[in-house]
Amino acid sequence: MAFHKLDQAFADDQGQVLSGQGWRLAWSMEQELAPSPLFRTVELRPAPRAALARILRPWRTHLQSCGLIAPPARLPELSRLLLAGGVSRV
Repeated sequence: MAFHKLDQAFADDQGQVLSGQGWRLAWSMEQELAPSPLFRTVELRPAPRAALARILRPWRTHLQSCGLIAPPARLPELSRLLLAGGVSRV
């Protein structure tokens, strides 16, 4: 989490680290995936549909669960894209 804060302060990265009692949320506008911080921490990054395969492919052997927020009509299509990219559970 300290690296997130340093990147925002010195590298002029867009993003923020929010925390509450027992949780943390870090968001960044970088599209590349990175190892997830542990201990009740969620990291949010954008993943445009056109870039999804490029973003996920290098992490295929490490991917686990993915949360997906989309209109109900788009869920099947986007779920297939995520599963094809290497995500185990949507």
